[in-house]
Amino acid sequence: MAFEYKTRFFLDKAHYIECFQASAKPLSGIQPYYKALALFIAGLIVSSISQGNEQGHLAIFIIMLGVVEALSVRFRQTWWLWRQLISKAANSEVELTITEQNLEINGRYQTQTLAWQALSEMVETEQGFVLMFKINQQLGKHYLTKSCLSEQAIAFVAAQLPIDKQSS
Repeated sequence: MAFEYKTRFFLDKAHYIECFQASAKPLSGIQPYYKALALFIAGLIVSSISQGNEQGHLAIFIIMLGVVEALSVRFRQTWWLWRQLISKAANSEVELTITEQNLEINGRYQTQTLAWQALSEMVETEQGFVLMFKINQQLGKHYLTKSCLSEQAIAFVAAQLPIDKQSS
């Protein structure tokens, strides 16, 4: 008998927070701020070269771009969550179908079919699975929450690839 599981869930704030916390890599040190620092320094250089002419506006723009970049790194989760919540897919219902051949995600604005054969890596967390699919030489990351899955569906997904256990 072929395995098939269907469920529905909403792309709400709680779902997006869970996705981010499970799939985002933690940042540390100054390295994430290199781009912001480079923009800030470039703005200072343009400012010192311009000395009061029209390029002064360009210098201020570049410096402010560096400030915005630094804020986007510092408040990364809030920034990412805000971008998701203003998207047209936010708060919409999604239908998830899991079969022996693929994982199908049907939303109001997008439909994706991801073949299990394209699955290259899987990390199980307490709340879900981070799935990495290689499609057309590109690696795509998808998060699948356990909150909408039955025990049978969780076991089926877990059996698709040896899992690297992640402590979360």
